[in-house]
Formats: sequence, structure tokens, C-alpha cells
Amino acid sequence: MKSIDTERSIFLRFGDYIQRKGHMDKEMDSRQVKNLKTNSIYLTFDFCPSSELDTDVINWLIDNKVKATFFICAKWMKMNSRKGLPLLDNSLFTIGGHGFHHIDPLEQSDEEQIEDIDLAIEYWKKRKKDIRWYRVPFGHPTDPALQLFHKLGIRCASWSGPVLDKKELKAKKDTYDKATEYLSNFLKAGDLYACHANGEGHRTVEILDYIKNLVDSKGLSFDKL
Repeated sequence: MKSIDTERSIFLRFGDYIQRKGHMDKEMDSRQVKNLKTNSIYLTFDFCPSSELDTDVINWLIDNKVKATFFICAKWMKMNSRKGLPLLDNSLFTIGGHGFHHIDPLEQSDEEQIEDIDLAIEYWKKRKKDIRWYRVPFGHPTDPALQLFHKLGIRCASWSGPVLDKKELKAKKDTYDKATEYLSNFLKAGDLYACHANGEGHRTVEILDYIKNLVDSKGLSFDKL
């Protein structure tokens, strides 16, 4: 196991972790999926709680006929359900769970996490959505959560590389430059990539243009989970 400073020792509860500085520290348990052995690229979009929908992102996906997976927090749905949200029934897209309240599991007990997952799955079941994929908020699933996913036949999604459109306040590079540099060097078939479609993304459509051109040049395609 990599050395972990005392402030991050809570990670020891969950198994083997790679220390990553900053907001997007994530658990690297092998039970999380960040690559599928296919010739496709998987774009995933998180909908964390906000009162916004990035329609430019949704329209780009539809206009370019690009398949994608939306990990939607139930709290976001409650805040935006009156907007109609035709994206929920578009055949290009699949819906995955992303928590009910969207709380970092590092701030919850195991019991609170399980309750939150159960609430999220039940919420989507009432809306006739069978959740087969789930992304735990902040990428921090615990062992009990992963065991629950296994029991329910749900796969836990992580992501490859950085969150592509995440703007870091003290970053030395612009979000677009950081994302495109990573993609040009490390994009590979089967990888899952994470962005946002709830107003939190930065230069998301520009990044999508770049990744589509790169995927096309490599003879790959996009698919949904």
C-alpha cells in the first residue's frame, strides 16, 4: 500500500488506496470499473445537486449522436424534475445512480451510506429505471457499499484520468488544456471518462469536440454503459 498521511488515514478502512492530492482523491479498489475490455469509449456525466442543466452538453450529444451515461443524484432530480428532462428517455443515454443526497462517504457511517444507496435505487425504481451502474459521490465507496452493489448486481463506476471538465482554482493549466493533454497522451479503448452536465463543468463542449475528433481519428466509437 502507498504511504498515506495521518489526515487521510480514514482511507485505511476501505482497502488499498493511491494517495492523490486535492478534491478528486478517489478510491482505487479493483471492484470499481474504470475500463471495459472493448473498442469503445464511454463518456459519463455526473449530475450533482444544483438547479442547473447544461443543455449545451445534452444538445451536443444528441446532435452528434454520441452515446453516454448519466450518473444522476436523486437530489438533482428533485430540483429539476419540472423541466421535463427528455434526456431520461432518449435511447442514446443510460441512467446510473449517483447517491440520493450526494454526501461524501468519508463523512458518513457505513450505515448512512447503505441507507443513501437504498434510497437512491428506490427513487429510480419508482421512475421505472433499473439501476445497473452506480457512481458513488466523490469516488469513495466503502467495502460494505461495494458488497451491496455485488449483491444487487450493480457495477460501481470510477473513471480514467482526471474529471475532464473540473475547474481547479489553483491549477497551473486551464481545464481544457489539462484535459486535452491527458487525452492526447492516454486515451485508450474501453476507458470511462467523467464530465458534468449540471452547470459545474468548465469548457465541457470544447473538450467533447476534442475527444470526438480524437476518437474518430483512432477508429474508435462511443458507447453507453
